[in-house]
Amino acid sequence: MDIVEAVKKELKQAEAILKEAEEAHRKGLYALSINSSEACLELCFKASSKLIGTSWFSLGLAERAKLLEDWIRRQAKEAFFEGEANAEAAEQELKRAREAYEAVLKLLEEVEE
Repeated sequence: MDIVEAVKKELKQAEAILKEAEEAHRKGLYALSINSSEACLELCFKASSKLIGTSWFSLGLAERAKLLEDWIRRQAKEAFFEGEANAEAAEQELKRAREAYEAVLKLLEEVEE
């Protein structure tokens, strides 16, 4: 399997997990929503890492991919919270997961051009 296909596969999984996080949030299952959002972030991180590890450096995308990778790591660290899961924390994680997913999709589109 080539790298682009592997990234597409991971993004498909990330999309399914993101939908799970959104559904859990709608149902008020905030801890599940947070966990699913973090799983989506992790898959997005892995997908962006695969793109960085390829020959895309010559296309000028490496800087963007590295920034995305750093952003995902930073957001995941900031997402750690103490106490009970609540609607606000779940919404923040869900937003981060959506943004990361959309960013990696955009990066993949640019790579494929």
